[in-house]
Amino acid sequence: MDYKYKGKEKEYQKKYQKIYRNKKGNKLRIKRQKKIYNKKYYFTYPAQRRNSITTWQQIGIKLKPDEDWFSIYDYYITEPECPNCGVEFGEGVKRNLDHDHDTGYIREGLLCHRCNLLRH
Repeated sequence: MDYKYKGKEKEYQKKYQKIYRNKKGNKLRIKRQKKIYNKKYYFTYPAQRRNSITTWQQIGIKLKPDEDWFSIYDYYITEPECPNCGVEFGEGVKRNLDHDHDTGYIREGLLCHRCNLLRH
């Protein structure tokens, strides 16, 4: 304990607790702000694109030399219906990136979930 607080332990404890509470409160406030920012960012276009592309790469989908991930994602998002059966994508109809499981290369590009299950 510092010499200037000799005999004044209670005052020292109060002062220390006040400083500690402020530090801890700031840390909690920063954590909350990051959490709010991350929730907002997750639903933005760049975050959704990054998550989809990362998932495709992790499951082993490969690109041909003349393709790039951003154009594949743009096609994946903007295509309104399944090219195989013509069903419109929306609630209840999942989009699937059709790829060959042996080679990992993309075949037709985009199929609805039903056509994708029938294809395998």
